[in-house]
Amino acid sequence: PEKYRPFLPRLRSSEDDDQELQAAMNELNSLIGLRSVKELVEGLVIDQQVGISLGGDITVDDATRHMLFTGNPGTGKTTVARLVGRIYKALGLLQKGHMVEAGHTNLVGQYIGETAQKTKTVIESALDGILFIDEAYSLSESEHSYGKEAINVLVPALENYRDRLVVIFAGYTNEMEGFVRTNSGIRSRIAKKIEFPDYSVDELVQVFVAIATAKNYTVPEDVREELRYQLQWFVSISGAEFGNARDVRVQFLDRMVEAWKRRMHAALKAGLDAHSFERSFLVSDVPQIKAKDKQATIPNSGRTYKFRLDDIVSTLPTVPVTNDNIPDRIASSVGFIKTDKGSGSAFVISTNGYLVTAYHVIEGATSIEVRINGTPSFKPAMYVDGDKEADLAVLKIDGDEWAATQIVAAGYELHRGMNLGLLGYPMGEAFGDEVTYTSGGLSSIRRSPEGVQMFQIDVSAYRGNSGGPVFLSQTGEVIGVLSFGRNDTMNFAVSIEELHQRFR
Repeated sequence: PEKYRPFLPRLRSSEDDDQELQAAMNELNSLIGLRSVKELVEGLVIDQQVGISLGGDITVDDATRHMLFTGNPGTGKTTVARLVGRIYKALGLLQKGHMVEAGHTNLVGQYIGETAQKTKTVIESALDGILFIDEAYSLSESEHSYGKEAINVLVPALENYRDRLVVIFAGYTNEMEGFVRTNSGIRSRIAKKIEFPDYSVDELVQVFVAIATAKNYTVPEDVREELRYQLQWFVSISGAEFGNARDVRVQFLDRMVEAWKRRMHAALKAGLDAHSFERSFLVSDVPQIKAKDKQATIPNSGRTYKFRLDDIVSTLPTVPVTNDNIPDRIASSVGFIKTDKGSGSAFVISTNGYLVTAYHVIEGATSIEVRINGTPSFKPAMYVDGDKEADLAVLKIDGDEWAATQIVAAGYELHRGMNLGLLGYPMGEAFGDEVTYTSGGLSSIRRSPEGVQMFQIDVSAYRGNSGGPVFLSQTGEVIGVLSFGRNDTMNFAVSIEELHQRFR
């Protein structure tokens, strides 16, 4: 009988459960991206395993295990919730570990009394497992009081069934934070909040390849490059409405499979054997979100909230060894920017072509091209993200073998008197196509009225130097991006700390 179930022992069948736990963790770690999510889930497992090793009865303690999953659609919230159910079952915390998905329509009725019964039915069906409530904020935003009635049934269940049920509330970050703030009963029972970040463009390409490969389609390298280009545009024009992995499947893969089927149908009509038709995509199959000869509009604020510096940290070069060739070595990563509005400098921070420059260098541009020092021609550059307030911008050029320079780690402290170097293209191309090197000292540290950390560097610099790297003379690590100057020798740079803080 139900009233006696809480007294049943939940003993683990150690061998089978350990294998299932390992399988679930392996599946979690095989997911593309989501590094912070994986670390948090691993932390949950460690907490429970420590409790088991100490001999405590962790299945009937007072700890609540309900969670909040926040983030945009298509970021893996549902997938991870299912894995949490499997993990908790393997740990002996849940008897079944199954997951019941519910939304507004499953919980809220259309007449008085129906909502309470519907919500109770959903709760009972999820006992001993996971209740995953997607877009939970819609309950508090309901036009009628029925949504709040569902919440009133849920809140006591969170407490009464805390040893038999894990409820995961999911939805957009801002809306879910508002939802929790407006209901103290739910807020006090949330044990863990996990933020699911948007996928980077490179991760979206990996998602596409993984799904396509699972369906036995081949994705050649030239198709991946075109896909990366079109995804970048698609992300930039979709903004907050972008569906991440979901849109990769619906807007790209499904349409490309249709294109492949049309090609196959034409081949069959021409007499080709179906089994000999290669299951491989062509560049022409990729949906043309934006023609390559046009540049997407740069947002007024600069921000698209799509670039995360942490995603490329692993691709950064190792901390350089002190030597006499630091300026020459860094020069190979510095580029000249040419737009339809003007010119400036930039520097590569990852081998796959991410560049940093000053936002004002590319503001209002409809075309951006970059020529890296020592290369013969310009390459089209794509605007990725930026921050007008901090005068920082991130660009992307195609390729995976670019020379990159090291930036200092987050939290690096600036000091007056540091010996610094600056590389860039003063006066644009007036001095030729070779990068120019100057050196000087760090004179002062300040914050702008907007709170942006900046420092004065006494070096000779002109307008075309804007966006160039300011680096430590002894190690070659970049500590700032040249932003503006009062005169030829009094110039200010934005600290790299702003890049870490604004794009983490």
